[in-house]
Amino acid sequence: RAAPTSWRQETRTYRGLLVRVANPVAVKPVQDAIKQMGFTTWSVLDATQSLQRFFAVLNLFTIIYFRSGTLMLGALTGRENLVGYYNAGYKLVESFMLFPMIIVAPIYPVISRNREDTDQVKRVIVEAARVLLLIGVSVAFPIFLFRQEVTLLLFGQGYRLAADSVGILALTMIPIS
Repeated sequence: RAAPTSWRQETRTYRGLLVRVANPVAVKPVQDAIKQMGFTTWSVLDATQSLQRFFAVLNLFTIIYFRSGTLMLGALTGRENLVGYYNAGYKLVESFMLFPMIIVAPIYPVISRNREDTDQVKRVIVEAARVLLLIGVSVAFPIFLFRQEVTLLLFGQGYRLAADSVGILALTMIPIS
């Protein structure tokens, strides 16, 4: 026996609409057409543009932060040669900053997998910190002790007066690691 048509009447509604656009140039016109139909839109392109703006601003502030010492030294002394010597040492520190990231990045999945086991997470973090400290000390102290030789080797004779700056800034690699 058939059900009465009054309660069986169906209205079709759509919760979402998936549209794939092959050409990124066509995304905006397609979005506009979908909006005219009464739908809201979201695209990966929108998300990446938002992320691009975020990382551009983050990058700008990072550059300002890392260059603030150079700017202050130049403003306070007015001597370009001192700024150059400082930058020589700082270039060495900047290049070293990559190593902690290389060590730490692979432990994120381990921490994530073991997030319930706080003791295991602590062990992983402590072990990573030990490795980073060992690397930092192993790199920084020899550079500090042999700063004249390292400076001549890396930057040449024109930067021989930068050796003290290179040595002192090399010690900052320890807390960075």
